[in-house]
Amino acid sequence: MVTNIRRRREELNAMLDATSQRLGAATRSLAAAEVRRTEANRRITTARSQVSAAESAYGVQRPILSELCEKAGLAAIAPLVLNDQSATELATLGAKAKADRVTIASPLAEARRLRTEID
Repeated sequence: MVTNIRRRREELNAMLDATSQRLGAATRSLAAAEVRRTEANRRITTARSQVSAAESAYGVQRPILSELCEKAGLAAIAPLVLNDQSATELATLGAKAKADRVTIASPLAEARRLRTEID
């Protein structure tokens, strides 16, 4: 009987040790997850503030961009707000402006050359 009690006590002690180790591992894992969550929340906050700053800056620059497009005779207009589609629209607008600039640059270069020859 004493042997059975000792054996059972050793089994219980082994189970307590195993449980203690699992609890320690779980606590460390939880602490690491808390650190990752804190870092993720910080990055989310930073990203949101960057998006807000970009939207504010675009809001200020949009009228200027629209005016420049109008003066350059570009049919495209600047998107009203920044969103997933506006990146494509702005890229298209930029490509159109570059293409028009290349079209204009050749005659201007020729005019400069002629002006230099005349002078």
